Amino acid sequence: MDAQTTIARVREVVAATGLTQGDFAVKAGLDAAKMSKSLAGTRRFTSLDLANIADVGGVSVDYLLGVDSPTPAIAARATVADADAILVGADRARDFAEIRANLAKLGFKPRAAAEIRLPRHGTSVDQGESLADEAVNAMDAHAAGASGAGDLADMVERVFGIDVAVCDLPVGCDGLTWRDPQSGYQVIVVATSNTPTRQRFTIAHELGHALARDGDHGLQVDQNVSDPSLRRLPAEQRANAFAAAFLMPADRVKQAMKQGHDASEQLFCEMVMQFGVSPSALAYRMTNLGLISRDDADTLHAYTAAGCARHAKQTDVFASWIAASRTERVPQTLVADCMSAYFAGLSTLRPLANLLRTDTATLRASLQEHAPSSGHTEDPGATFEP
Repeated sequence: MDAQTTIARVREVVAATGLTQGDFAVKAGLDAAKMSKSLAGTRRFTSLDLANIADVGGVSVDYLLGVDSPTPAIAARATVADADAILVGADRARDFAEIRANLAKLGFKPRAAAEIRLPRHGTSVDQGESLADEAVNAMDAHAAGASGAGDLADMVERVFGIDVAVCDLPVGCDGLTWRDPQSGYQVIVVATSNTPTRQRFTIAHELGHALARDGDHGLQVDQNVSDPSLRRLPAEQRANAFAAAFLMPADRVKQAMKQGHDASEQLFCEMVMQFGVSPSALAYRMTNLGLISRDDADTLHAYTAAGCARHAKQTDVFASWIAASRTERVPQTLVADCMSAYFAGLSTLRPLANLLRTDTATLRASLQEHAPSSGHTEDPGATFEP
């Protein structure tokens, strides 16, 4: 292995945790003096050292050794109880990546997307908010407003070129971000949920990770985007700041306050529905923007999204959010390209059927009236059937 690469990556992993070198060594069960010598290059890291460092840092040993595998590692932050959820999510991401790779071979490349670059300077929170400002501008340029979780997923695919899937995952994983380091393909996988505002925040949070390319060094997993213990990690601080500023842009929150003239219960509930966020998220955002006092925020934290929908007379809208957040969704760009490949005679129906989790007979019947009258063969020579 390249010792200097390993040293550089260990330093990067330590820095990303927000811990001091000594505290990180203790948490990883390493001798602080030996850790210091290894980072200075006078002692080599042992296999056990690297395994412990990878475990605490949430990366793979391969990454520490400088091996850039196209198959991301499972973040070691997961507990045993959460492993099933993360493995299921990772398997789904891997399936989508394989389909995209095969489509690319047939000439169906990912759509062009808005270029968003992570600021090099500032705190993690500053970086997240600056990234969100750029993302909101890109969204506005595409006239792609989003009022619900489903709409948000569509917008992320259309504007940012990042696939989004909503899957039934075992309890223990809110969402994850996958990036193939070779092709650059990115997909966000989030869990179905009975809480649409939380799912929507998770999509935005994972978008923050994706745009910051936090998944470049492995699979970025978020077991609980609301977990206070994760807020000290720079990447999590940045993703949370991004999600808040992206879903609740400062100028629009302030404008909504001006239009309402005061911070009444009615106005607050209408704003919860306008921005599609939880009452606690909006109260926290308004406090950070200096629009309400902390005492007011404490009162507003007690509200529920359902209660706000009822008070704002938008229970029908909220009911549609719940229905959407409980429904599985596959990346629509993959669906469209699989269908195009089929109609162009480059693929059988098998890839599309696998993606939609149905059988080819049922799918063929539903597509029959849309099939071209000629030029298509069910089993062409140039085809893929993952």
